[in-house]
Amino acid sequence: EAAVERYLADAVGGRDPADVAGLHAVMDGVLFGNPSAKAAVDVAIHDLLGKHLGVPVWVLLGGCFRDRVAVTRAVGMGSDSQVVAAACTAAARGFRVVKLKAGTRPEDDVRRVRAVREAIGPGPQIRVDANGGYCTAREAIAALRAMEGLGVDLAEQPVSRFDLEGLAAIRRATAIPVLVDESVHSPEDALRVIRAQAADVISVKVQKAGGLYPAMRVVAVADAAHVPVTVGSWSESGLGSAANLHLIAAIRHLAYPCDLKGPDTFTVDIVREPVPIVDGEACVPDGPGLGVTLDDDRLARVAV
Repeated sequence: EAAVERYLADAVGGRDPADVAGLHAVMDGVLFGNPSAKAAVDVAIHDLLGKHLGVPVWVLLGGCFRDRVAVTRAVGMGSDSQVVAAACTAAARGFRVVKLKAGTRPEDDVRRVRAVREAIGPGPQIRVDANGGYCTAREAIAALRAMEGLGVDLAEQPVSRFDLEGLAAIRRATAIPVLVDESVHSPEDALRVIRAQAADVISVKVQKAGGLYPAMRVVAVADAAHVPVTVGSWSESGLGSAANLHLIAAIRHLAYPCDLKGPDTFTVDIVREPVPIVDGEACVPDGPGLGVTLDDDRLARVAV
């Protein structure tokens, strides 16, 4: 909020909202980094343009390749029994991928994944997200090799975002595809990761990239290199969830279910039409702009 008010609002004020690339150049010129603040401006601009033109945001991004998408259900850290119970609830709700935190001791992670697999049966996939938690590639390889055969669809960011050599080594040593998240914030990051052969899949996030426009630039780099992408989530409000879904709709090569944490995070959302998740799938909004309407009363109650 401070970054938007102090720097970005004055920089973009009065400029043509249709010049999205130019607006990003202006924002980058007055403020280094701060992708979440720039994403807030970018998403607002896309919503404004969509409403002005009477079209969904996915039209502005190039089109719609899908009107619904399978989404993952993230399970937080806890005791084995707590994790298993949460995973069973997710499977019962129809989620096709249950996402577990990893990156602790390899033996603990393997035990937890095995317990969840035994509890939910062979149907749903399990995704493990280490958030760079394994200290070395050797440690990550030991954990992932032990998880082979347990229905793990992706291993997300097993080691540090900076350890591209380690990520490449993990790819060569394990059968579980490596999903890179924290290593890729920008198109330049994506190019470095691809050149290092450090990823089977790249996670794109609107907030991490700095908005829908730069997120689509990351997608373009991955697409040119024939590396599939998935869309990640930072527990956004209904506005952010809608933006994610428009991005998801516009991506041609989407090989895996995406994250969409917001609908399961907020008991009271700031939009009047929160994104529903039914049987593990979310529908892409088709109304003008983001396709959702801000609820001013709810926003006033949660504002800080």
